[in-house]
Amino acid sequence: MATPISPLIAHSIVACLGRAARKAIRAIAWTTFAAAILALLSRVTLIREALGKGSLPGNIALLPIVRLVAWSIIAKAADYLLSWMSTDTFQILERLEKANEAKLRPRFFFSTSMHLRLTPNQYFFNYPILYVGFSAKFAESVGSVFSVKKSADEVENPAAKTQRQTWFTFFSVDPKHFMSARHGFEEKARNFLRLQGVNDSVYPHIYVVTAPSFVCWSFNPVTYYYIYDEDMELAYTILEVKNTFQESHAYLLPRKGSKTNEKENERYLYTHTFRKDFHISPFNQRTGAYRVDVLDPVQKGRFDMKVSLLEDSGKRRMTVHTKSRGESLDILAATWVDVVRMVFMWALCGFLVVPRTFKECWRIFKSRNTEIYERPEPLSTSKARPASQLEEQCQRVFLQFLRSRVDNYTVPIKVNVMLPRTDVGVEPTVYEFKRQITKGDTADGSALINLDIEISSHIFWSKALSKVTISELRESELAELQAEMRSVRVSDWDLLTDILDTHKGSGEPMESTARMSLFFGLRTFWGQRMFIVTPILFQWLHGGALETSPIYLYYRLESPSLYDRSRQTQIPLQNFGSYRSAMGGVTGQMLKSASYHAALSTLKRLGCDLEWLPTQ
Repeated sequence: MATPISPLIAHSIVACLGRAARKAIRAIAWTTFAAAILALLSRVTLIREALGKGSLPGNIALLPIVRLVAWSIIAKAADYLLSWMSTDTFQILERLEKANEAKLRPRFFFSTSMHLRLTPNQYFFNYPILYVGFSAKFAESVGSVFSVKKSADEVENPAAKTQRQTWFTFFSVDPKHFMSARHGFEEKARNFLRLQGVNDSVYPHIYVVTAPSFVCWSFNPVTYYYIYDEDMELAYTILEVKNTFQESHAYLLPRKGSKTNEKENERYLYTHTFRKDFHISPFNQRTGAYRVDVLDPVQKGRFDMKVSLLEDSGKRRMTVHTKSRGESLDILAATWVDVVRMVFMWALCGFLVVPRTFKECWRIFKSRNTEIYERPEPLSTSKARPASQLEEQCQRVFLQFLRSRVDNYTVPIKVNVMLPRTDVGVEPTVYEFKRQITKGDTADGSALINLDIEISSHIFWSKALSKVTISELRESELAELQAEMRSVRVSDWDLLTDILDTHKGSGEPMESTARMSLFFGLRTFWGQRMFIVTPILFQWLHGGALETSPIYLYYRLESPSLYDRSRQTQIPLQNFGSYRSAMGGVTGQMLKSASYHAALSTLKRLGCDLEWLPTQ
């Protein structure tokens, strides 16, 4: 009886054959490409010689060149497809086994997402979607088929971008598109667990299921993090949800305290209900609750997640059920046929999900009794969209002005400004502006007046600079009857208005200051000529004079370098050039908004009413 070949020897033989095949195909690709270049150069030489003799070139055959280029492209594609054969999967498995995560092998889940709407109108649609699951510690590639890229914290030199661009794989996952941009998947999940008060040290294993990118393109509305204890028992599930406004939110679903399905014939492991705190669709409000049925993908070898949206009354409004179509594909044990079939059958799923979703949304919109809701500003527990360059400029200007006003306030005060959250796993940034207690003031810290300002959206910064007075900003914010639509939440508007509207600058009366030349203090000839346009446009769009606003007076009058030429070497606390640039952007934004509303009014007069469109 013949002795069977061990799996290690068999895999080594296959890996050697794969490397040899790749080298041969790569040589064919470069040889055919070089032959195409030489053939093209020979054709160019013939054309030059014919033109040099004063005659037209004869029949130049280009079809052979096209064939050579086509064969080189096909050979290079085959090189990428066969690269998985030369991957030492035994080393990957050995690393997983050392971490006691042999069960957390990377695998693809061929799934279907089914959407059922029950109210206010019934509608059903479904589409295929490809998910991939992997250990949160996994940060490498499996040939040219799949890779999890390293985060900025995991590479040796974060500034060396080439380290993040060395892999080409058909399917990939980049951690910078999930939660925090710098951390790896394990650190992301653990930061969020610690933020929720969970002792993450007793849960050593994390399994991530998400939609992979295909050639740097992906549509990933939900990412799932499964948290396991030392015995590989599922303890928590994290849902990271995204919307089309570049905002995201994470929900923690503990197994303990949830409805657990103990029967063997039960389909799901447990069911958890929690309040909805994040806006996703314009067809649903940010109210009600979610009921989620969770299945363990590691123990079952398939993916299944059912999410039901419940109204405040408990009535089910809609259900999204995403489940595997069949058996998942273990990429470390996949055959060549499996890889080719998956690439050709599922490669375009990520591209087609977006147009399919838009098509179904249009059908829902055209249905009867469809309700449209505007996007509310995200809660402090959600990740806000990134600030634009203009909003970052306006933020610096406003916070600089606020700091100056607090330092010059009449009584001891502490102002806390909480910025929009940049990561669901990290506490938001909070700036503290505190008026120093001087002699004669009470030393008791409790005597400080506290003012809390919570910024919900970065749009607040440009909105603040587009108003002449703080009272006008207050009125525009409070005009939103629904608190969830406001871009800022202030604990005491009267106190904030008193702080910012109290100007103590040069001592000149405001009437005299308003009549000052706009050119005074500007450094360059072109700076003088360009800045005159901003106040004119601002006053035309707004109706109020920019020169009388407290922020303008602060930047114009309290900067000594703007007036004393002998003190140009001294860098002022505030920079009037930055303010001028920010106000130019704000005025341009106001002009775009006015043009948009003028276009809507024109279309309405022509019989096309589009004012129902959400403003944000």
